[in-house]
Amino acid sequence: MEDTKIFDHHELRRTLRSVSSGLDHLLSAAPTTSISAMAAIRAIERLEYTLAAHFRYEEAERGFFAEVMSAAPERVSDLDKLRSEHPALSSQLQRLAEIARRPDLSVSDWCSLAADFEAFVRALQSHEHAEDALVADAMVTDEGGSG
Repeated sequence: MEDTKIFDHHELRRTLRSVSSGLDHLLSAAPTTSISAMAAIRAIERLEYTLAAHFRYEEAERGFFAEVMSAAPERVSDLDKLRSEHPALSSQLQRLAEIARRPDLSVSDWCSLAADFEAFVRALQSHEHAEDALVADAMVTDEGGSG
């Protein structure tokens, strides 16, 4: 699992940076260009796909949650809480993508979208940090630590 998880998180972070970069580029273009807007939209759509794949992997029969559950069954409530965050995070990103695809967004609209995207990134990072902490604790417990 660990190699896949490392790759999966690397891809997720790379795609998050791509969206942030695309939005930054779009907002620096004066006036906002349709080419920059399309690039930002494509980056957000790639992130939608990447995040969905990431969550599918974590929730798979032999994925992240299954491995943590096997190593630390006493952490089931923590796993359930993290799993329950996936639909809200997915919905938040889907809403941002729907906004980005609207025709004729103003510069102000794109600025609002960028701010909302940064809030999404913070929420996702908090979620991922909680998962990482849970894995670390589960692995210490599984290896006979006091975790």
